[in-house]
Amino acid sequence: MAAGGSMFFSIPGEAIECPICGGSVQRGRSKLLYDVPICRPCSNGFARRRQIAFAIDAAIWETAWQILLCTAAYFMITTMGLQRTHEILGGVFLEWIVPWIVLPLIFSFKDGFSGMSPGKRWMGLQVVDAATREPIGFQQSLRRNVGMIIPIVPVLIASQLRSGCRCGDRWAGTRVIWLKYRARPPFEPSGMLWCEACGYNVTGTVSGICPECAFAIERPMARPARVVPLRQPAPSTVG
Repeated sequence: MAAGGSMFFSIPGEAIECPICGGSVQRGRSKLLYDVPICRPCSNGFARRRQIAFAIDAAIWETAWQILLCTAAYFMITTMGLQRTHEILGGVFLEWIVPWIVLPLIFSFKDGFSGMSPGKRWMGLQVVDAATREPIGFQQSLRRNVGMIIPIVPVLIASQLRSGCRCGDRWAGTRVIWLKYRARPPFEPSGMLWCEACGYNVTGTVSGICPECAFAIERPMARPARVVPLRQPAPSTVG
C-alpha cells in the first residue's frame, strides 16, 4: 500500500474523515494504522500511549526486582555473612542468566492479564486476538513479547508502533486496541466498511463482494468525508 493510504483517495484534493476523531484527513497528511488511514494527531497519540505503557511496565518490573533483590540480600547477609552472600549473588547465574534471560522471559507474560499489563491498563490499551478480538492470555503474551530478549528488538519495535502491528503482534496474531475507541475502525474492523471502488457502504456484507459494483472487499475502510475542490487560479483581467 502506498504511504499515507493514497489508495483511499481517488482524486487530488480529496479528503476522508478520520475514523477515530472525525477530523478531515487529506492525501499525504494521513498515517496508516492497521492499514486504515487516520489523522496524524491520532497516530501520534496512540503510539505515545503504547510507549508510556511500556515505560510504566518496565519501571514497575525493575522496582519490584530491586526490592526483591535487596530483601534477599539482607536476609542472606544476616544469616550467612557478607562474604558468602557476595559469592552467591556474584555468581554467573544471578549476575547474568537471571537478569538477561529469566527476568525478560517472566516479563513477557505481562499482557496475559485479560490483555492488559499494568501500563496498558493505566493508558487505556488492551491486546486482543487479531481474529477473534478477544483479550489474549499468557501464551500469546509470551509469543508477542519474548523477542524483546534480543537487545536490538526493542529499538525495532519503537519504529513500528505507529503502524500498529509490530513484529511480535504478527507472530502472535494479536492487535493492540485503544479501549476508548474499540468500536471504531481501525480497532474494530467490522465497525464500518466502505467499498474502495465505488464508496458504497458495505457494512455487514459477509460475501466479500460489494453489492453495488462487485468489487472484492479486502480491508476495512475509513468513512469518506467531503471532497475538497482544488483551488482554481483567479481569471485574468488583462484584456
